[in-house]
Amino acid sequence: MTVCPWREEDARFWAGDRITFPEEHPDPDGSDWLFHLVLAPTPGAFRTFAEDYYETSVNIEAVRHIYDLRPLDRPHTAALNPSAPAESVIAAARTIDCPLAGDLLSEVG
Repeated sequence: MTVCPWREEDARFWAGDRITFPEEHPDPDGSDWLFHLVLAPTPGAFRTFAEDYYETSVNIEAVRHIYDLRPLDRPHTAALNPSAPAESVIAAARTIDCPLAGDLLSEVG
């Protein structure tokens, strides 16, 4: 586990402890990697993460479209994953309250 904060029942604050890391490793606990998207929530940062994690190129314009909270449509979902079923995309988008475009919704009736 990279992060393990805790809070005792009567405590007012979360607790943690100091750890001594080896000097020769640039990211010994993985926190730089783990929190990069939280600390730099940009389309470019997500693209870098996704290309590394999924080992494929990622369309930056499609990522920007989503980050701008524009309605999710078929061209942008296809740019990210052409084989993603509309039903799955719609279900995932609704889970996070992402706006949906009519062309995507019309694929499922």
